[in-house]
Amino acid sequence: MIGVPPDDVRAWARLRATRLLLTVALGGGLALALSSPLLGITGPESALLLGLLLPPFVAAAVAARIHALRATASAASPAPLPWRGGLGIALTAVVVPTAVLALNGFRVRNCAPLEGLAFMFVGPFLGASLAAALALPVTAAIRSQRWGMAAAVAAPMAVVALGLLDLYRTPAVFAYNHIAGYYPGTLYDELVTLGDTYLLFRVLTVVLLAAVLLATASLWDGSRARLCGHRLRRRPILFVVACALGAAFTFATVHAAELGHRSSSEFIAKELGRRVYGRRCVVDLPRELGPRDRTRIVDDCDFRVEQVEATLGVRQPRRVHAFIFRSTAEKKRLMGAGSTYIAKPWRNEVYLQASGFPHPVLAHELTHVIAGNLARGPFRIAATVGGLWPNPGLIEGTAVAIAWDVRDGMTPHQWARTMLELDVAPPLTQVFGLGFLGNASSRSYTAAGSFLRFIADTRGMATVRRAYVLGDVEAATGTPLTALEHEWHTFLATVPVDDGAMGLARIRFERAGIFSAVCPHQLAVLEGQLGGDLGAHDDRGAVATCEKILSFDPSNTNARALYATSLAGMGRITEAEGVLKALEGPPPAPTPLLQSVREKLADEACRPGDRVRAHAAYGALLEVPMTDDAARAIEVKRDATANEGEATDIVFDILVGSSAAQAPPQVVVERALRLGAIRADGLGPYLASRQLLAGGRADLALPYLNDALRRALPSARLAKEAERIRCVALEDLARWDDAAQCFDALRHRPDTTHGDSVVIDDWRARIAWESRRHGGTTSLR
Repeated sequence: MIGVPPDDVRAWARLRATRLLLTVALGGGLALALSSPLLGITGPESALLLGLLLPPFVAAAVAARIHALRATASAASPAPLPWRGGLGIALTAVVVPTAVLALNGFRVRNCAPLEGLAFMFVGPFLGASLAAALALPVTAAIRSQRWGMAAAVAAPMAVVALGLLDLYRTPAVFAYNHIAGYYPGTLYDELVTLGDTYLLFRVLTVVLLAAVLLATASLWDGSRARLCGHRLRRRPILFVVACALGAAFTFATVHAAELGHRSSSEFIAKELGRRVYGRRCVVDLPRELGPRDRTRIVDDCDFRVEQVEATLGVRQPRRVHAFIFRSTAEKKRLMGAGSTYIAKPWRNEVYLQASGFPHPVLAHELTHVIAGNLARGPFRIAATVGGLWPNPGLIEGTAVAIAWDVRDGMTPHQWARTMLELDVAPPLTQVFGLGFLGNASSRSYTAAGSFLRFIADTRGMATVRRAYVLGDVEAATGTPLTALEHEWHTFLATVPVDDGAMGLARIRFERAGIFSAVCPHQLAVLEGQLGGDLGAHDDRGAVATCEKILSFDPSNTNARALYATSLAGMGRITEAEGVLKALEGPPPAPTPLLQSVREKLADEACRPGDRVRAHAAYGALLEVPMTDDAARAIEVKRDATANEGEATDIVFDILVGSSAAQAPPQVVVERALRLGAIRADGLGPYLASRQLLAGGRADLALPYLNDALRRALPSARLAKEAERIRCVALEDLARWDDAAQCFDALRHRPDTTHGDSVVIDDWRARIAWESRRHGGTTSLR
């Protein structure tokens, strides 16, 4: 042990508690190394688990050492306070599993070994050191060896328990704990770094550790190896310094929310700045939002509560408290979850970042709260063992089944069908067990939601409610899960999917679960950086970032496709074409990724004026099945490149932009109106209306939409989209009769898909609710 005399090292080594500690440390390191790629290396997860495992055993070893000193201490041979040995044994206990995990890095790739070692130092080492420091005064103050040992072990466990209590009683999903270290929150937020907030927290841990050691030293009576008050007279300065450090620590603890170390509903509400009360919801939202936006958000929440109640068949007895954050960064700072949306049913609260209207996941999160009225136990979730052992498949699957969101034009049933076709559907025995967390979230959520919707449709929603109460699908249905799975798969085989669905599914479901992913945290950091590069239209930066991502994950086809498009944006066309050829395989990358590269190459062909080649490339792209959203832009560009002239230049300026950036909204509107003046069809007014509607001006957008539809649009897809956004504009303007008729007409178009119909049904339900809520209907008729 570093800094500990050899005789003292031998004395520590003779203790049974020390040998037990080192055995646990070695066993813990080996268990982590053999468990999964995520836990088998030095990093935040392994640091957290060791921070939970080791401190009680370190405290036991320190307590045993004090009792050994007590047996030999006397006035003639006073025992020194064993603080060096305590810190040394803490360091040794952490070094052992750290060495195992570091060596395992030769077997399992560790993309940030130095950061991993830093996590081990600021995590389990400082936590174990504090446990050792706390064990000194606790053991020294208690005469009984048995009770002293028990109290020493209980002290770090109590600190951890207080941290867990904070997770329960506050909005936070993160935890900074002086013993365990840092729990970053939900598994689905992979962006975890050794940030300034954590480092500052660990400075406070060191302050607390120093205060405890100095206070103990000022009271230590070496002749009896106990604490004695009269010793203060000999070491008053130590005690004064300890009190000063304790006061600083207390001050920081009181202001923990401001420092980012804790969270509370009150602090979040203060940061957001405004609270609005609806009939079914209380919403805290950004103070800068105007009255119209505030009303829309609260109405959205009220509507979704009543919609979920009606679908699930459960009454929500009190208002749901919704927190709407400005951004993922603010949400991460204030409650710990960045890109992941969160609900805490036991607190009757949901936490979301602003994301347009209607909010895409509000119904999902509200379902968690409303379904909580069925559940047993303190967490109000689907669980067994008295509500203490959660069933994540039932929890999340119920929310997916009730919200039934359409993504990229497909329902969860259709996505589940594509998983079967790709042979990536997880077995239900995993989905409705802890294996849910081991699979990629996209697969687990989709499978659980589709299956429970199938159960609701074939056995009634009462069966889903019963499963939620019991925390067990088999117990609720009286049928083995394997038999239910066979029925569900048979049903999915009848679900229709479009030709382009498989390509989209390959992209969505290709990512591995976090436990089996390689370097997920480093990749999350790089992907965030790549998003910034792309948002800034920094092709050079994007190329460099993609190269880093691909060095960690060569099979990341999405990054490789973005690498190709960024190369094309830099004018390195030959290199981009080479990357495209590699993506074409064999084996080929998902079709949508190939299409994105081909489209970018066609766009770049337009810059030097090679419109003929670009026109042919756009035409070839449209021969491959794709989503309507992707196809519309390509149709417009193909149409524009059929001829030379000002109209072609305007379309290129709007949809592609300069090499530096796309045109800003005000330029798009001006250019679109100019396009409308020189083209006979409605493309110009249509493009202008999209920008105006995105800017919140449905009143200005609607006349242009009407003009676009009157003049006709160059493709059926564009006409369909123009009709859809016209319906949305009418709803935004509270012209509910007109909006309802508009959506009804949209439903009867021959090119309306099943996914479109689900979305239309949702809008029609909203319009009917708004009409009742706000006292009637309005119409131009």
